[in-house]
Amino acid sequence: SGIISALSITLPPYMVPTIFVPMSQMVTVTATKLDRTTLANLSTVITGDKLAAYSLQDIDNGHKVAPETVTETALQRLWATVLGLDSAAAIGRDDSFLRLGGDSIAAIRLVTLARKEGILLSVRDIFQDPRLHSVAAKADALSKSSSGALLSAAIPAFSLIPSETRDALLQSATQVMGVNGNIIEDAYPCTPLQEGLMALAQKKTQSYTTRNVLKLPTHFDVPRFQRAWEMTVGKCDTLRTRIVVCRGELLQVVLREPVTWLAQPEPATGQTQLEAFIEREKNEPITHGRPLSRQGIVRDGNSTFFVWTVHHSVYDGWCLPHIFNML
Repeated sequence: SGIISALSITLPPYMVPTIFVPMSQMVTVTATKLDRTTLANLSTVITGDKLAAYSLQDIDNGHKVAPETVTETALQRLWATVLGLDSAAAIGRDDSFLRLGGDSIAAIRLVTLARKEGILLSVRDIFQDPRLHSVAAKADALSKSSSGALLSAAIPAFSLIPSETRDALLQSATQVMGVNGNIIEDAYPCTPLQEGLMALAQKKTQSYTTRNVLKLPTHFDVPRFQRAWEMTVGKCDTLRTRIVVCRGELLQVVLREPVTWLAQPEPATGQTQLEAFIEREKNEPITHGRPLSRQGIVRDGNSTFFVWTVHHSVYDGWCLPHIFNML
């Protein structure tokens, strides 16, 4: 596992071998070129325990190098939780988070759990060198640095943008977003991914936009449900975020504003109330300065629906269940 982890640092994933077969010499053809056909045929007869051995997968946990520091031990336990492993002992200090099944979503979960236990990490740290001992070393170094102090401290509002940009944003809030500047809670730069998603939204309406249509049970107290959703939005800054262009830069702007429930449109002939609502939503573009999260209650005959439209720049597949759990 140490060899695989080391190769994972210097090679892209698709170039990391999956099987390592020891040979006294390489098989060649008459022109002393590598005989790839023979090598491929040899690999097909490797099965069972030999395949596991040549894959450098430990047959038992006795081959694992145990954690050596407190941070390594803590991260070993957290890795097992995040990756759904039965035993933390199955993870050695040379094991790679990515080769054990980790991905970007799992890395975000790991960072969140680690910070709850006072271990400072970033997703970038995990991907730069995903071996357990390396991730632990970075966490230890970060906790001792000034950067670690910044990560653990609250970040003041507007501190991530220049004061000139903040002033320009507050002054142009009405023109840019149609709101008063005094309801702006915070503003910070967009990530490159968000910039790309918004650029695509300007070219193609509804690109990277999801629409959740949930049929509410007949026994639901709809006004209570609406209050619960309003409380959820109040706790989730991203659902109150708009993306604007200010001084040539794309900014995320968090607003302190009440939830707006979209009214039901008048359906066309042959249309249901729900179809009319969804059609109007499809024609409503996602653009700079406008809400990226919209919601409405649709009463269609004897049924009631909650329709939530949200752009991918402010949500992803990982946070979606957390939002509904909060609701």
